[in-house]
Amino acid sequence: MLAANRFWLYPSPDQTQRLAVQFGHGRWVWNDALALAQQSYRDTGKGLTFRAMSDRLPTLKTKMEWLGSADSQVLQQALQNLAAAFDNFFHKRSRYPRFRRKRERQSIRYPQRVKIDGKRAYLLKVG
Repeated sequence: MLAANRFWLYPSPDQTQRLAVQFGHGRWVWNDALALAQQSYRDTGKGLTFRAMSDRLPTLKTKMEWLGSADSQVLQQALQNLAAAFDNFFHKRSRYPRFRRKRERQSIRYPQRVKIDGKRAYLLKVG
């Protein structure tokens, strides 16, 4: 059985900055993978699977050292969300995935490693 919880967070200014880093890095990974999938389709006529995008993530983290400041599961979840967006598009449940913009609604998902203690939630690399 799967369970999900939705919370309103009231972060401190320092935590707000760290959350902005998580949002930005997740958005960058999404946009990079989407551009790569589009280029791959133009070149070969085939898209990319989640596995192909995910296997590229460690190489990206070594090239772009600033990606290390984001939680790895947030980045992987962004790729899973993109793969699900493509799946929904091909099954005609939604439109083609779009590039994410900084000024639009920001969201990230932590699939695990979240600690909840009473009225406080602890997110990795945020606090």
